[in-house]
Amino acid sequence: MNDTREKIILLELDGATAGSLQAALQAAGYEVSCFSSPAQMLEAARQSPVDLLLLDCPGVTPEARELLATIRGVPSTGAARVILLVGAEPWQRTAALEFGADDAISCPCDNAELLARVRNQLRVRKSENTLRREVQIAQEGQQIAHTAFEALAVTEKMASDLVN
Repeated sequence: MNDTREKIILLELDGATAGSLQAALQAAGYEVSCFSSPAQMLEAARQSPVDLLLLDCPGVTPEARELLATIRGVPSTGAARVILLVGAEPWQRTAALEFGADDAISCPCDNAELLARVRNQLRVRKSENTLRREVQIAQEGQQIAHTAFEALAVTEKMASDLVN
C-alpha cells in the first residue's frame, strides 16, 4: 500500500492567510509547502514532484497568466493540478479558468469547500495518472505484439524457404 502523502505547494502572498490555509491542509493529511514568491514556488516544484499547486492570485493579472503558462510548460509541473484563489467577482473565476487553472475559488473561502475542491482535483490527478500508466502498458504491449508478429513472419519465411 502506498503511504505517501499527496504534496501540495501553496503560493500565498498574504502571510496571515498562508498559516491558516497551510494548517487546514496539513490537518487534512497533505504534505504542504508554503511560499510567498512565484520564483521560490516554481523552484520547489521543479525540484520535487508536486500533486497540486494552490495559488493566491486575487487580481487575476497578466502575471498570473504567465505563471500558469510557466507551470504548464515545465515537465516537472505540467501535470500538477492547479487551483487559483481569486477575488469575489465571477469574472475573476472565469479568467482563472481561461488562463489554464483547473479550478478557481473566490476568497475569502470556506475551508471545508477548499478541502473538498482540493480532494476533487487530487482524485482527477489520480485518475489521469492511472490512465497514463494504462496507456503506457497498452503501447508497450502493442510494441511487443508487433515484434512477435515480425518474428513469426521471419520464422514462417525461413520455414517456407526450407521447404522450397
